[in-house]
Amino acid sequence: QLFLKAGQSIKSKGLIDSVHWDANNREKYSFILRAEVKAPEGKNELHTMQATHVAIDKQNQKAFVSYNTRGELSDGMVDIFDISDLSNPRIVTQYRVEDLDISAVAFYNGRIYIAGASQLYKKPDWAVIQVLEERGDSIVVVARKQIGSYVATGLLVNDDGVYVISGTSGNLTYYKHSLTDSKYTITKA
Repeated sequence: QLFLKAGQSIKSKGLIDSVHWDANNREKYSFILRAEVKAPEGKNELHTMQATHVAIDKQNQKAFVSYNTRGELSDGMVDIFDISDLSNPRIVTQYRVEDLDISAVAFYNGRIYIAGASQLYKKPDWAVIQVLEERGDSIVVVARKQIGSYVATGLLVNDDGVYVISGTSGNLTYYKHSLTDSKYTITKA
């Protein structure tokens, strides 16, 4: 276990270099490394994949890890892990999107939401969110929505709706979700 004091970072403890805490935060945090997973292979050695985000579904004991590709190529993936045994996570499904770099993933009400950038669209409107659904061993795209920016970088889904941050303009965009024919339809609020 590792405890950090206000103002300390994990970097200062020599563990990793990307997590920092607000100096005004007086709480202590405990971190335990449960498992490490290697990123999926990219299309070639110049286009390797890197993890971008993780979402946890505690009820069904699943973790969703999103990936994008280094470089100019748009190629993303979501790995779905069974985490019922935390020391031995197991990939149960992989969803690859060859035209979408995935920046963020969320899980809400049985659906997987991903946000990123797709070069299928013309600049500067590459930013995209997709709603996915697991059906047996398959992943089905339920909805796909273009956002007016280069890339969607953050995503939050809750009872109120879908909140997406787009990187270029720095916009926070809200979409509501309504149930139609057993699928979510995303409409701009």
